[in-house]
Amino acid sequence: MCDYLNYNSSSDEYKDIEEYFNRLIPYCDKIKNSEIATLFTSKNLFVWMMVFDRFSKLNVSDDKFGEFLNTFANELKFKKIDGEDWNSIDADRHTKEVFKTEQECLEYEQKLEHKRVKQEKLEMERKNRLESVNKKYEDLQEDISEYRKDYGTRLEGYFTP
Repeated sequence: MCDYLNYNSSSDEYKDIEEYFNRLIPYCDKIKNSEIATLFTSKNLFVWMMVFDRFSKLNVSDDKFGEFLNTFANELKFKKIDGEDWNSIDADRHTKEVFKTEQECLEYEQKLEHKRVKQEKLEMERKNRLESVNKKYEDLQEDISEYRKDYGTRLEGYFTP
């Protein structure tokens, strides 16, 4: 990141970086958010700045990015994609070797996002199915109750949920 800034920077880029740092400070506090703060090493800082830049360009709120960082620090960094998780990448190689281009970084981000969206969709489908089963069970209980009123318990059928 320093080499890039030394050779390609303008005052506007420095202002942008300063703005990003100021916006990220609430989410990277070493005392309040120690797990997140550990992500922002000198080796990985440029990656997180690119990710934050992408979030900003998508008009995602800073609070949502903070939620993403929290989820990443506590869950997503342990998920394996193409056989590697964040910790193995971070421990075994320099992050710069992992993402040779911004496009590769973006593709990695998109894979994580796609997986998260897919999991949320499956969870929503599971909840909807459970609600449907519960509704059918309640309807069946109501039918059994009406059957008892009409025919008594002497001829009661056997129902299992």
